[in-house]
Amino acid sequence: MHLLPADARLRDGTVLAFVEHGPSDGVPVVFLHGFSDHWRSFMPVLPHLPPRVRAVAVTMRGHGGASQPRAGYAISDFSRDLLEFIDLLRVDRVVLAGHSLGSAVALQAAIEAPERIAGVVLAPGFASLTGPAVDEFADAVHALTDPIDPGFVAALQQQAREPQLPSGLFASMVEHSRRMPSRVWHAVIDSVRDFDVAAELPRVTAPVLLVWGMRDAFVTGAAQETLLDGLPNTELVVFRAGGHTPHWDDPGRYGREVGDFAARAFAA
Repeated sequence: MHLLPADARLRDGTVLAFVEHGPSDGVPVVFLHGFSDHWRSFMPVLPHLPPRVRAVAVTMRGHGGASQPRAGYAISDFSRDLLEFIDLLRVDRVVLAGHSLGSAVALQAAIEAPERIAGVVLAPGFASLTGPAVDEFADAVHALTDPIDPGFVAALQQQAREPQLPSGLFASMVEHSRRMPSRVWHAVIDSVRDFDVAAELPRVTAPVLLVWGMRDAFVTGAAQETLLDGLPNTELVVFRAGGHTPHWDDPGRYGREVGDFAARAFAA
């Protein structure tokens, strides 16, 4: 698949990288990557989306291919960038499909601007992220210095790698993740750990699809229960053999689930 990356310049000068796939008048779905990733994370999914979907995969600030300002890495900062980016797409509403960090950003945007969000896919989702595995990972991230060790990045990605992810793409993912400086790694992991919107979940008016892998080492089933209890309109899809990266575990199933959900969200 040949994709032509483009840049979106926000009002404050921040530049986000993105790609589009599908018809310009299709159902708009914006894909938001996980911590240290970039738009390439969703390349395995794009061929599996229904032809009616206009898929836009964006690289968020600080990550490989986007601007890396000295500050501005709270989840609310990512959300403000996202909402301005949606304006640049010239659409009234979109479906957001987030992975990990991207799920937090999507959820924050749905709280802040419910009129702009037709639906939300959280894969995996959480209202807050805690636990021993998270603490251990945060400690490892804070130990990083520049240049980023490629072995650390490869080990981080390896646990999610499946046969469906080509080796060339895996190498590209690692290389682009290394382009994120250590100060951004530190700031983003702190923002993820500070994120807690459990009390604000009732403000989300859009339908929400939770996609969770039972082998996820970071996001628990209890976190899904919190979302199911707190969000007004939610459904859960479980990838029983999946881990923290459902869109790599089974790109075909993930793409079909997102496409069907997006169609239902806009029909509603």
